[in-house]
Amino acid sequence: MLKMQTIIRGGKETAAKFQRAAAEEERTMRRSMQKSLRLVQRSAKRNLTGGHPLHVRSSRLRRSVDIDIRGSGRKMEGRAGTNVVYGPVHEYGATIKAKGDAMRFQIKGHWVSAQEVKIPKQSWLEPAFVSNRERINYYFGRDTSTMLHRVGLQ
Repeated sequence: MLKMQTIIRGGKETAAKFQRAAAEEERTMRRSMQKSLRLVQRSAKRNLTGGHPLHVRSSRLRRSVDIDIRGSGRKMEGRAGTNVVYGPVHEYGATIKAKGDAMRFQIKGHWVSAQEVKIPKQSWLEPAFVSNRERINYYFGRDTSTMLHRVGLQ
């Protein structure tokens, strides 16, 4: 008869390290998310400065760019954006149609009438995410690695 036995040394210590890692996971992800969103927020505000892509009139859109982290544990979501109604209009473009016969408005001191007005896409938020993608990945990787090292799993 053949007998086999496996002995795992340090099992309790390793299990404790995994428990510490699980306890710190959410805090680490929230910190990485916060840093990443702040980076995107700064870039988006920079994109709204100096006429590229939009000409600034009141700075309202730029001041309104905010971040939000919702959820907890493995269901955490981060957002950067604005609650200013014309923010998405500039980001994605829009067509505004007259409710009646025509719209009437001023452009450079001259009155104009139109059935519809097309506002072209002038992205300012998406480029902020895209241009920082590598740095965001770096933040999450580095922070996770640091946390694993701190609890003794790396």
